[in-house]
Amino acid sequence: VKEQTPEIALEAVKNGKWAIKFVREQTQEIADIAVEKNPNAIKYIKKEFITPELAEKALKGNIRNLEFIPNLTPEMALYALEEVKSQLKKYP
Repeated sequence: VKEQTPEIALEAVKNGKWAIKFVREQTQEIADIAVEKNPNAIKYIKKEFITPELAEKALKGNIRNLEFIPNLTPEMALYALEEVKSQLKKYP
């Protein structure tokens, strides 16, 4: 798409789980929908749009998204530790 409007970008993100990679002008709404559809899309979200709520969704969707969360809260860190701890219990 040569001329990407906010409406086109929004529709693309609603319909494609990796479309956020190609969105030129992100908005909070686009970022929220992208992570709702695909928590791993957090790696393509501009830092200015990563709210604590968005970060929490991404983290709960995949613990490996921890590396893409710029402002980790104590609650998110504790969640990550507990998740890793529970995963380690699977191995003797």
